Amino acid sequence: MGMYRRNVTAAVENKIQEDHPKTGKREKDYLRSLIFLFIIVAIAATVADFRREPVLDGERQDFVILAEAAIEQRKADLWLGGETVEQLMTRGTWSTLNDYSRSTAEDAAQKLLGAPATLYDWNILKLEAADRIWQDWNALETKPEQEPYLADAAAALAAEQALPGLESSLWLAVTAEEEHYILAATDTLWAVCPAEDLR
Repeated sequence: MGMYRRNVTAAVENKIQEDHPKTGKREKDYLRSLIFLFIIVAIAATVADFRREPVLDGERQDFVILAEAAIEQRKADLWLGGETVEQLMTRGTWSTLNDYSRSTAEDAAQKLLGAPATLYDWNILKLEAADRIWQDWNALETKPEQEPYLADAAAALAAEQALPGLESSLWLAVTAEEEHYILAATDTLWAVCPAEDLR
C-alpha cells in the first residue's frame, strides 16, 4: 500500500510539473517581459523628448542674454533705478511688519496686503523684459541688426518708465486684482507701498 501511494504521488508530481513549469522559468519569462516593456517605454519617452520644443533655443537664448545686458546698462535710467530701500521709504505711504526674522518675502507680502501676491525681483523683471524684446524682434519679417535694436529697445524702456529698476531687497508685488506694490526689506522690518505712490 505504501509503495502504491509513493508511485501515485510521484506520478501526480510529474504531471503537475509537465502542466505547470517550475516557478523559476516563469520568473525568467516575467523578467524578460518587464525588461522588454521597460525598453519600449524608454524609447517612447526619448521620442517624446525630441518632439518637445526647447524652452529657449540657441538663437533665442543668445538674444535674451544680450537683451538682459542692454537692459542692465540702462537700469539707472529706469523707474526707481538706483534707489535704495532707505531712499524709497522716505516717500510714499508704507505699511510695515516687524516680525522680520520669521517671515519670507511671500509671507510678508501676504500679511501686509491681506492677500497673496506674485513677487518679481530685478532678475525676473529683466528676463521677462528681455524675452518680450525677443518676441518683438522675432515677429519682424526683416530682422534688423541685434545690437542697435537692443540699444533702442532698452532706451524705450527707460523712456516709458514702466519697468522698475529694483535694487536688492526690493520686489514688485502684483495682486490677483493686478494692483502693483513695492515690497521692501530692511534689517528690522518688511514694508510695502503702492507702486503709484513712488512715481
